[in-house]
Amino acid sequence: MACRSCPACFGPAPENLRDYTHLKENKLIVCLDGNFQHRHHSKASRDYERIHTPSLFISQSEVDAMTAKIRDIELRKKPQNKKDRCTEAHKAADDKRNESSWKGCDDTGLMGCCCRHDAAIYVANINKSGEQRCFPMALLNKIINNVESDRHVGILYDIGCSLDKFMTLRGLLDDKRSQLQFGTSAFHAYVHSWTCQLDYNPRLNEGWGLSDGEGLERMWSYLSPLVSPLRYATRNHRLAAISHRLKYHNNRGIKQLPIWLKKKFIAAVRRRVETKAVLLELLDKPNPFSTTGANYTKRFFKAQWQEQCKFKETHTEEEEDHRAKLLALYKQEAALEAMRSRLRSNPSAYLNDEQDVHELLDELEETAENLKKAAEELGRPKQPAPDEADGKMFLHHA
Repeated sequence: MACRSCPACFGPAPENLRDYTHLKENKLIVCLDGNFQHRHHSKASRDYERIHTPSLFISQSEVDAMTAKIRDIELRKKPQNKKDRCTEAHKAADDKRNESSWKGCDDTGLMGCCCRHDAAIYVANINKSGEQRCFPMALLNKIINNVESDRHVGILYDIGCSLDKFMTLRGLLDDKRSQLQFGTSAFHAYVHSWTCQLDYNPRLNEGWGLSDGEGLERMWSYLSPLVSPLRYATRNHRLAAISHRLKYHNNRGIKQLPIWLKKKFIAAVRRRVETKAVLLELLDKPNPFSTTGANYTKRFFKAQWQEQCKFKETHTEEEEDHRAKLLALYKQEAALEAMRSRLRSNPSAYLNDEQDVHELLDELEETAENLKKAAEELGRPKQPAPDEADGKMFLHHA
């Protein structure tokens, strides 16, 4: 793999390997992503030969084997699928697309894996389905089986948090779990909840350096000229064309690797200098939270960050959902009270006849009763207005 993809990731280990911590010691960082622009129309052409899978692609049998393994584990363990806000926010994690979405297509997309230097490692062809878990799992399994048995692997994926939980619930790759670290790609990380970012944002966790996990987005851009013509090519020509272009991409990347590493090193040093300058500027400012009038200190900032990390322990997704329901309840109560107030002040402006009066009063009574039941279900005390804690909740969601 060092010859065809990336010698920096798969070449010989450095001599001073033991000088690094376990988070950085010969760690392989890869990113995963799916692309559904690279489709192929089923009636565009007919292949009279069997499909030849290029070496850069994992075979369909490997994907099928992983699908069968996941299905077998789910039948035996019956894992409970918990509500996941990140899953609901990402189409890749909550893929509800079906056969109607791929009408007229036999190959519906690609699932890729590249290293931190943007070199393609493996690609999976997606056939008549969406971004199912079997594709990233098959790619991961292929990589793990082709690297050193004790090597740590970091995986950056738009929904890395969801994939991590999926594997944990089903016990997938259990013998390698201690060597795997999951994260979300830097660009997509901010769509996730704050509690999720504390665990998976590569900018908030150690061991990722400045890797952004967006290498495949750049690769998809490089492959974009092939989207239109390959929809009407033969299936073999489609796979071969993508493979040839990616091999050229990797060969060019190997030749330009020294320049790439130099540029990234200079950028990292510049980032370090700029960050130190910002930190020194902050350390010169008085700390308004200090009782002695002292300036900010590094110890103070570290303590604040530790408090942020403890935030997730007291703010679970269930509690966040509960707060959101309470907030919606308060807003509905406020709207109901505003309607009552305006009716008391000027009833003739809204009511034309006796029937309007009865209908409106019945609706108000029904709404009030529903809100009362909702308040009891949420365990909220029966008060007409929110207390101080609830006021803070309004301020937090403003």
